[in-house]
Amino acid sequence: MAFFVILAIQVFGIVNTAKSAGNPLAPSLNILALLLLLSWAVYDTVWVLGEEGLGAMSVSLEVGFIVLADIVSKIAYGLYLIFVVLPQKEEGSAEEETSLV
Repeated sequence: MAFFVILAIQVFGIVNTAKSAGNPLAPSLNILALLLLLSWAVYDTVWVLGEEGLGAMSVSLEVGFIVLADIVSKIAYGLYLIFVVLPQKEEGSAEEETSLV
């Protein structure tokens, strides 16, 4: 859980840096940060409620939630980045950049 808190502080620090720099992609980065943190919170919650933690759910239900979390945290994150964030970046500047921040 401590790692999750440190991760949240770091991720929102990057988003705040983008906002303070006036980056037009800051709202999209905020959505990406929320998607990342919420999908990662599912892993912790499922582990606590699963067989290894409290034993409140069966192994098959635990695996189902992990699969759904994998789909959201990897595929949805990537698709949002490709189809929403990167086209905004191409419209906003003609110079080549190596970072979204």
